[in-house]
Amino acid sequence: MSSSFDAEHVRVELLVQNDTLYIGDWNKAGLYFKLEPGWHIYWKNPGDAGEPPHVLWTLPTGITAEPMLFPAPKRLPLGPLMDYGYEVRFFFLSN
Repeated sequence: MSSSFDAEHVRVELLVQNDTLYIGDWNKAGLYFKLEPGWHIYWKNPGDAGEPPHVLWTLPTGITAEPMLFPAPKRLPLGPLMDYGYEVRFFFLSN
């Protein structure tokens, strides 16, 4: 199952392992980001600037979401600053 959202410079897709969510069971899901060239999103510790993505889940009764798992970031130097994040395509997993 998947659902997507397009915003300026980014497409975000919700990917769910199964077509049905099961109450009381682990349901694997994640967010897939596809960014336009030259754009980036920050890691959970963004470095000298920026802020990581925040997700406010709207879930059915009985379904909860764990915090997102952030993959290892890329270093994003800009002048004297060092930021950490992701470019082009990446996937955040949530259990």
